[in-house]
Amino acid sequence: IYAVDLEARVISWNQGARQLYGYTAFEMIGHPVTRLAPPGRVGEQMEVIDRVAEGIRIENRELTRVRRDGTLVQVHLSAGPIRDTAGHVVGLSVVARDISEAKRLQARLHQAQRLESIGELAAGIAHEINTPTQYVGDNVQFLGRAFSELNECLAGWEALLAGPGAAGLDAGLRRQLD
Repeated sequence: IYAVDLEARVISWNQGARQLYGYTAFEMIGHPVTRLAPPGRVGEQMEVIDRVAEGIRIENRELTRVRRDGTLVQVHLSAGPIRDTAGHVVGLSVVARDISEAKRLQARLHQAQRLESIGELAAGIAHEINTPTQYVGDNVQFLGRAFSELNECLAGWEALLAGPGAAGLDAGLRRQLD
């Protein structure tokens, strides 16, 4: 939990903020809160300040922030107005919660779901490949049996041609073929 004035300067910084971001209260109080924003994303921080300055509460907005050591941290940020005795907004109170681990787990779950989908697709493709393969295999077996019978018939024919009287049989067949 920390508080920021409307000029984006930190006005309070608790132990939880120190644990989350790595900065001490001394390092943050009086300094711009924009040091927590990644390069090129300072506008997000200023947008939060501007909206809260209008009296609008921000609830559980997912933002990326930078820790003191330069590492990025994903946070859920909620912010509400701090008002003076006359009811004017003079700053904002911010609650940031580290959601990095939840985001990592969510990414791993998404990856696992993608791998599961790929597995199901591969199983479907394998089935589609196996179906025609089975068809071809069955037909090859049928042809093997059919040719086996034909081979037996041809072997018998060759035996007839090689046996006694084959010369007359062979001559008769030749005449028929001519």
